[in-house]
Amino acid sequence: MDLYSNITTNFKWYEVFQSDTAARLGIDNVSTDPKVLELIKYLFETCVQPVRDILNAPLRINSGFRCKALNAAIGGSPTSFHSIGGAVDLSSPNFQVPLLNIFDAIHERGFYTELIAEEISDSSGWIHVALVKGRTQERQLKYKLKGQPVVRATYSEVLKYAFNR
Repeated sequence: MDLYSNITTNFKWYEVFQSDTAARLGIDNVSTDPKVLELIKYLFETCVQPVRDILNAPLRINSGFRCKALNAAIGGSPTSFHSIGGAVDLSSPNFQVPLLNIFDAIHERGFYTELIAEEISDSSGWIHVALVKGRTQERQLKYKLKGQPVVRATYSEVLKYAFNR
């Protein structure tokens, strides 16, 4: 696989595998597992690229695929969707697009297994979206405040607690 080839119109494979932590720790975070690659492609074709198109603005991948060693190194959940290629954490460069807009675009489309507003503030945070074939009916909404555990919530609770709306 050519890491610089496109997954979709606006996203390249290397963006999903890139990790400053993996580079610093010498962890090879690139997967060639066909199942992982298929899940990544599905996530980007079904969710990430359409949301980018709706917003008509660049999206930044803060975290994509995490091999088991990288996931353990950052203290990620052993059952993380990131470890199977089914999740990404998104923001926009320099927060040009408010995180609420990204969250809403994903939520309104309804193509997600899990959608989490994480550590949201005016200048930090990200939107975690997981999408696994056959599991879109789950549509779990959650939020995570800085230093707190992830909380399952309704849409209005996410707006209230994560976005202060």
